[in-house]
Amino acid sequence: MNGRKNVQQLKRLLTKSRRIGRTTAQTVRLWLTVLLIGCALTVSGCQSSSQIQPSATSQVVVDQSAMVKPSYTQTLLDFLSSKPSAQTNK
Repeated sequence: MNGRKNVQQLKRLLTKSRRIGRTTAQTVRLWLTVLLIGCALTVSGCQSSSQIQPSATSQVVVDQSAMVKPSYTQTLLDFLSSKPSAQTNK
């Protein structure tokens, strides 16, 4: 008789844990769905606002004479590779 009670208690516990597991899985699935929809809406919202074309009046024109012609890297290499004109004391 005592063994039957234990088996019945064990069956009740297993049924209860299955129900808890099922509701937990449903809750997790619901949250993942909500997060996926939220991310999709955010990405589509950002994408739609980034397709704005600038007007022709906002174009900037740069005068070519204002551009820097010598390369600073080349100038530095020329300076470092040139021989010193005066002897330096060590």
